[in-house]
Amino acid sequence: MTEFLQTLILGLLVGGVYALLASGLTLIFGVMNVINIAHGAFLILAGFLTYSIWSAVGLDPLLAIFITTPAMFAFGWLLYNGTVRKIRKAPVAASVLLTFGLALVIEGLMGEIWGNTSHSVSPPYANESFEIGSLFLPKAQVFGGLVALMVLGGLYLLLTRTWTGRAIRASAVNPQGAELVGVSVASVAALTFAVGVASAGAGGSIVSVLYPFLLALSVDSPAAGHHRARRDGQPPRRAARCSSPGRRGDDDRHLHLAGLGDRGALRVRVHRPAASAPGPARLPAA
Repeated sequence: MTEFLQTLILGLLVGGVYALLASGLTLIFGVMNVINIAHGAFLILAGFLTYSIWSAVGLDPLLAIFITTPAMFAFGWLLYNGTVRKIRKAPVAASVLLTFGLALVIEGLMGEIWGNTSHSVSPPYANESFEIGSLFLPKAQVFGGLVALMVLGGLYLLLTRTWTGRAIRASAVNPQGAELVGVSVASVAALTFAVGVASAGAGGSIVSVLYPFLLALSVDSPAAGHHRARRDGQPPRRAARCSSPGRRGDDDRHLHLAGLGDRGALRVRVHRPAASAPGPARLPAA
């Protein structure tokens, strides 16, 4: 019974953090119909910012939320006005491609600045626990879960108790009707995107305390490839090449992008239908 209660409490605390991470993603999609593939990159960027602040001045990472959240809000606002605004009314596929490209650019920049190694933020209470009877609750997860619930509560109050929140909800439900009553849907979309990125900033600061984080890229950026090559003392690859292992029913090709080693290879499988056996000859019709 004790293990069940402890697992339940820890699950609720971690679930609160995950709910905060998902809130910005759902808010952006609900209001703007934009699938933000770069949301995870924003989260890791906030984690790296928290790590830099903590390592430079020793500020508690949960208090660093008061720095990372406004910084990510401003970053989201600028990013929206510079890129996302132009495809706001385009099909959803356009937002997927754009945000995927933004994610690659941000991840490449993070790889150049912070490297491709694991980072973690370890405040004094990181290895301490609250002991309540036979229950042991890690302080980092307790504090992180409580802060996440506070941020979610503030976001709920913003959406339900302010005119800005009413404008956001009206734009999500009926954009044309919102424009008829004087709501600037374009401005609301920019604000919504910035709030979504800011929520990722708050979540990134909390996650940096709970888990180590690093850039785990399925396809490394060229900048990261050059950075790794310099670190390993090997010349970076500059020419793109395409090699085919031979003739087969399924033709496999490995595409090595500029600046990437074998770890950054893209595998493209081209399925070709096998040649069918010749059937019986048909007699010409009379």
